[in-house]
Amino acid sequence: DARTRIACHRRLAAAEDQGGLENLRREWRDRFGPLPGPVENLLLTARIRIEAALRKISLVEVRDRRVRLTRKKELLQEGGRFPRLTASGPDSSLREVLTVLEKISLE
Repeated sequence: DARTRIACHRRLAAAEDQGGLENLRREWRDRFGPLPGPVENLLLTARIRIEAALRKISLVEVRDRRVRLTRKKELLQEGGRFPRLTASGPDSSLREVLTVLEKISLE
């Protein structure tokens, strides 16, 4: 149903922290059953958005398998380089991006 889908996307966009995302995940599992991979990836993307905001990162971008993070108009590097993704699938790559973000100190 298109209305339900739009409502779910709005709630996902409004989630402000990990707890809110977990509440959505539980609610959706109760309501719709096991969540398909694309829905899990949406939740993971929302978590990346939240983690980036906590670290004041304004842009998360993957270009040529390298993670480029922008904070205060500066590109962040790890050891003078952009972190490189090694995962092959989209879900693994999203988890890898999240791991890169989590290594960055909160500011």
